[in-house]
Amino acid sequence: MAGKRLLFFAEAVTLAHLARPLALIEKLSETDCEIHLACPTNNFRQFLKDFPYPVHDLDSITPAKFRRILDWGLPLFSKARLRQYIKTDLGLIEKIQPDVVIGDLRLSLVISARVAKIHYINITNAYWRPEFCPIPPLPCLRPFAYVPHQWVEPVYRRLIPSIFASHARPFNQLRRQYGLLELGDDVRKIYTNGDTVLYADVPEMYPDLPMPENHHFLGPLLWAPPVPEPPWWGEVPDDKPIIYVVAGTSGSAQAFQKVLDYMSNLPVTVIAALGHKQAGVTGNLFHAPWLDGLKSAQRADLMICNGGVMGCHQAAVAGIPVLGICANMDQFLNMRAAELFGIGRSLRQDEVSEGRLAVGLDKQKKEFLQITETNLSGNVLLEVIESKKTP
Repeated sequence: MAGKRLLFFAEAVTLAHLARPLALIEKLSETDCEIHLACPTNNFRQFLKDFPYPVHDLDSITPAKFRRILDWGLPLFSKARLRQYIKTDLGLIEKIQPDVVIGDLRLSLVISARVAKIHYINITNAYWRPEFCPIPPLPCLRPFAYVPHQWVEPVYRRLIPSIFASHARPFNQLRRQYGLLELGDDVRKIYTNGDTVLYADVPEMYPDLPMPENHHFLGPLLWAPPVPEPPWWGEVPDDKPIIYVVAGTSGSAQAFQKVLDYMSNLPVTVIAALGHKQAGVTGNLFHAPWLDGLKSAQRADLMICNGGVMGCHQAAVAGIPVLGICANMDQFLNMRAAELFGIGRSLRQDEVSEGRLAVGLDKQKKEFLQITETNLSGNVLLEVIESKKTP
């Protein structure tokens, strides 16, 4: 590869959207590519202390605001916010002059990259394709926190097409202003748009999904935070089943505390990444702020997570089932694919209770499939970068 300059846009409103670009960058470290990373100046920058490439500040909403938006079912972007994102994108592209831009949830690139006439690689997930699940599961929404979701579901199913259209409207309005064609009235078409679209998913989980010529599967993207093992790592007993619990950066602290409380009365050992709590041991709970997810999954018999795709891939590669405590649409869609493939089960975050946890854990006793980690992700990305420069 003749030293192409790559600019990664990591819209790190959750850690996963920084972790996936970092996993790909690690696979490119043996090449002669010139790598640049743009990401927000939030708490996730702590994982870039030893990052060997230039890091550029990226205008972005905060993780807390992102969670509020999801909780209330609001559009991610107003027209004004999207216009500011485009201005930031174009400024970075002008400054760095990359050959290719690679975005993870940086949805503004469906406009800015085309305006700059530069090839846009979109890292996303196959479950956002409308063909996978035309009517997605109802997420946990704060306006309906005290209403049974079974009552809300019929209304939601009728309204979701117009809701998706309202979320897509700012993108289509600004694309028209920049002389670009609209992308349709379903925001999922924006989530899965790019000159090249790369799905950070296991292709076998989507056997019937039609694949356009410029869409490719990366395979599982595995990444671990660069943190030392906690002091108790070598002292975890193995005489009882080990449950690995991780809420991630978008899981509800309250819901996962219910999980930990329930586990405290079971004949199991729990290892947990809690994000906010210093490493220690409390009863049968061994906890730390951050853990290597794959190593933890390899020690465990079951993972309980927020239903995010990276956690599910860690569990599958380690050969253990996963119980997803889901809240937002992304998590529900991912767990829908996991359930169809036979590697996990899901629970609604707003219905977590001892009884539902008991039922969910019991269902995990069945056989499940195992995914083998491959280097597919690096190979596909290299091929795309080598062959593409501009749209």
